[in-house]
Amino acid sequence: MAKSFKELQNENKAITKQLSKCAVNESIISKNYKKLNTKYEKILEENKQIINSEQFNKVLDIIPKIKSVLDSCKITDRKYQDCQQEKYLYYSDSQTNKDIIPYGYGTWVYDKIFRDKDDTSPLPDGTLQIKPGNFVKPGLFKDAITAWNQKATAFPYTQVYSYGGDIEMYCRGSGESKTSDPCTADGFVVTFPGNDKDQHVGLKSLEGYLNIPKVAQNILIIDGRMDNIKEGEYDYLDYFNTLEKDEAEAFADKVSNNICQNNSVDGVQFDVEPFSFTGEGGSVSGSGQKYFYYQIAKNFAGWNGNANDNTGINPDLTNDPLGCVNTNHPNGRFFSIFTFAKSIVSANE
Repeated sequence: MAKSFKELQNENKAITKQLSKCAVNESIISKNYKKLNTKYEKILEENKQIINSEQFNKVLDIIPKIKSVLDSCKITDRKYQDCQQEKYLYYSDSQTNKDIIPYGYGTWVYDKIFRDKDDTSPLPDGTLQIKPGNFVKPGLFKDAITAWNQKATAFPYTQVYSYGGDIEMYCRGSGESKTSDPCTADGFVVTFPGNDKDQHVGLKSLEGYLNIPKVAQNILIIDGRMDNIKEGEYDYLDYFNTLEKDEAEAFADKVSNNICQNNSVDGVQFDVEPFSFTGEGGSVSGSGQKYFYYQIAKNFAGWNGNANDNTGINPDLTNDPLGCVNTNHPNGRFFSIFTFAKSIVSANE
């Protein structure tokens, strides 16, 4: 029994709805479907009242082709999802992920609780008051990430970036010092893992996101500003760019030591702004950042204290004084830098 146009129309709508769920939108499959569906719609519009005509038979001929495309799409979609699942298994297994820079799906989390001054509602258990009106709940979003990862198949969060603290300096002009004041180890501060005054908030935030299902890497956010003078605010890092090579390296050594002493830290994102290797940007110009990040890279690869121009990862797990490369971190620790495209220059500049 021949199908009516209404039946064909309903069948086409059902196919369209199913195909819209196909993950490979730019594939040949999708393009074929679009071509077939356009042809179908054109014939349908031109021949609404013609039954058992040549055009109608063409429609009947197109429908199976569309179904064939749908079946192919389902197969491809299934393969696509399987591929994503394989990628997830690769990303989430830190023992089998041999990439020095591990890939994955990440989320930034800041555990500060924002509330109105007049808000007297109860705060979540475990909330810390760092300063009057400044509340932080370590692991504030842990339940949300856990819930997502429990239901996510192909795209769970595999990396959590939690706020670890900042870097500060009290020498060379920053921190109310004189520009002539030399920098020693005591003049450099990294607030991770914290102290009694700040209640070890950076460490507690890190620990608040440990052991989440499917999360493979826990990464710290370390921030700082080098344009506070321009903004008319208190300067605690603006003269960072003016550091001499040995001073910047000493600063990097202190930061690396604090980071690498914690085996739960897989990497760091430095949100120290504005980033520049050319000395531009910020309140004061200089090459301090370049020296600092070169030393961070060396330290995180396990080469601290080695005078040679080493490349790659130190293969001797017992020969890293900072412990950045160890049994738990055979590839050392990785880091990234927050910046904008305009701050990236070519390698020869």
